[in-house]
Amino acid sequence: MEYVGPGAPFSSRFSLGPDNTGLAGTVRFWLLDNDGTADDALIGPVTAGIIEDPTGSGDYVYPDSIGVAPAFQGHFARAWDTGPGTRLFYDDDLLVTRTAVNPFTPVGNEYITMEELKIWLELEGDLSDNLETDLAMACEAASRTIDGYMHKQFYTTERTRYYTAAYGATGIKIHDLAELTSLSLDFDGSGAFATEWTNGSEFLLNPEGAVDGGYPFNSIDLTRIGRRFPRYQRGIRVEGQFGWADTPVNVRQAAKIIAAKLFKRRETPYAILALVASETVAAARIGRIDPDAAELLATLPGVERSGLQSVRLG
Repeated sequence: MEYVGPGAPFSSRFSLGPDNTGLAGTVRFWLLDNDGTADDALIGPVTAGIIEDPTGSGDYVYPDSIGVAPAFQGHFARAWDTGPGTRLFYDDDLLVTRTAVNPFTPVGNEYITMEELKIWLELEGDLSDNLETDLAMACEAASRTIDGYMHKQFYTTERTRYYTAAYGATGIKIHDLAELTSLSLDFDGSGAFATEWTNGSEFLLNPEGAVDGGYPFNSIDLTRIGRRFPRYQRGIRVEGQFGWADTPVNVRQAAKIIAAKLFKRRETPYAILALVASETVAAARIGRIDPDAAELLATLPGVERSGLQSVRLG
């Protein structure tokens, strides 16, 4: 699948192998509607502009110098044939989206995309600007709700943080750390951080299975008996990518549940839901976080919790 914006250039490649060379004027390219039939061709069949690349390889290209995506969003099929009456061979699909990226992959610090939420809520077709704004706000609010509930961020930001070790401590707790850039220390209280330690030599990042388990490091432990951290306040400086390198599927699903509930509140602005059971109608106020979302978050690997929430570091 290739994602492009409306009217953006695109290309397609078709391989027949070295036994089928010199067919640049014979092989034809199609761009079909998403039902994949020639009855709904937006482009083609065309031979003009198709080149064999490299010459003599039997590989043919419809280049992006002539390929232009439709001016509207949609799902299209790229296809080839070897002349009239021959079968179609399909290349990867072409998805034209507003942002020219995969609409189902969270971008930045949101854990659910608007397209995912639209599908979850069974919202079809073009939506009004107000509805799209509400969808976008629900996605953002759900993501930040999870951050606040878990006291964590399931994305990374490059930051410098400072820590203070307890007297005689051989280990310290740190914020979730996806990737370490440097660990430096201020042993004389000057603020110079003149000493830099090396991971695996002077210290270890823990837990040990964090990388394989898909969760971040959350502690630094010394490797040698007798070695100590600085005794000064904020004497330990950690630079790196803080947070989670990849958003767990549990977090994405929890965000979907929360975002759907937030969006539905536009229909129940006072946060009251009507529950019908045994012909009895009762009112229930929407809680702080959906219990199914809480259960999903409670089962995340590598997360220390007090109840269902993680321990907040200062």
